[in-house]
Amino acid sequence: MKTTQISLANRPNQQIRPEDFALEVVELPELSDGTVLVRNTAMALTSVMADLMRGNDLPMPPYCLGEPLWGGAVGVVEQSKSQRFVPGDIVQSMAG
Repeated sequence: MKTTQISLANRPNQQIRPEDFALEVVELPELSDGTVLVRNTAMALTSVMADLMRGNDLPMPPYCLGEPLWGGAVGVVEQSKSQRFVPGDIVQSMAG
């Protein structure tokens, strides 16, 4: 199964621009026992994310080039191999 993700393409110098991101189609791994596939519907955006995109010296690791941003997100379970969640459940995670 494939999905579309937005990843960090460049480290912004000043203002963050659309060119700093890349839209990519990637292959999803098969679900393993205890895991779920979530379609994110919203992601929290905070001011510290700009510093993480720029790679500034912070007490947390910066975002990696070529990888999607992480952060608080809300989504819907699409597939589940977990006893805790069923498709249609609304969940929150840090996998924004």
